[in-house]
Amino acid sequence: MNAMLLESEVHSYLRDFWRAKSQPHWQHHLTMARLVARALRLGRSALIQTGSSVKRYCYSYITPALLGNSPVLIVAPLSVQKQLQEIAIPQLQQWLATNKSIIKESALVFPSSSFWENFDGIMLIEPQTWLRARLNNQGGFPGHIPTLIDGADNLEAWATEVLTLKIQEQDWEQLKQQAPKYRELITDTQIKLTKTIFSHPQNPYEAYLIDVKEKQSLENLCQTLALESLLTEKMAKFWQQLQLGSCLIWASRCRDTGKFTINLAPGS
Repeated sequence: MNAMLLESEVHSYLRDFWRAKSQPHWQHHLTMARLVARALRLGRSALIQTGSSVKRYCYSYITPALLGNSPVLIVAPLSVQKQLQEIAIPQLQQWLATNKSIIKESALVFPSSSFWENFDGIMLIEPQTWLRARLNNQGGFPGHIPTLIDGADNLEAWATEVLTLKIQEQDWEQLKQQAPKYRELITDTQIKLTKTIFSHPQNPYEAYLIDVKEKQSLENLCQTLALESLLTEKMAKFWQQLQLGSCLIWASRCRDTGKFTINLAPGS
């Protein structure tokens, strides 16, 4: 399709689609579709706030994605992907008579640069996987590939989740296996943290900032094991971030299981 005609084609096809479905209040969806089409055509960013559910507004960005000539990356939670794959995309593929490839990217294998040279379809990917690749410079998703983010207002929360290191029960066990000669020190630190974390007054979030003594216990343990290169890969990252100073560290706990998680996120 001629790129210059994309907005008008998107408007026309989607208008007829909603009319055929006898759906009211579709005018704003046409406006959104034209804005998305224009952004794709010009290679510009566009932030659009919707006032309806994904079951309605997703048609406004799927239509230009299907009619455009370039590959498109759609970043969306699994619940949204399910809606797209099972309902919206099949309906629009049939209505538009298009056969663009629709694939779901694996969180384990990122596409190579050669993949994008030969792909002109739509790829669906979870926000956390996409952010992890971009923030850690893992490649796989070139910056020039048009990217549609469903729920962009959640980007901050998604990024915080991706950047937060979590030390959980299994990480303590792996650390004991990595440094058996320090098993007693590791167990003692874990027990002390359990006692202090569960002694905090209850709050609705069951989350508590790590106090000075708790932080010192973690620092002493990490420093001791780091001197002999006995930290696991995850604990080494934890120790590296902890030493930077500008980070937020807190504990979350579960009274039912008696277990806790140490969370470490970059500071502002």
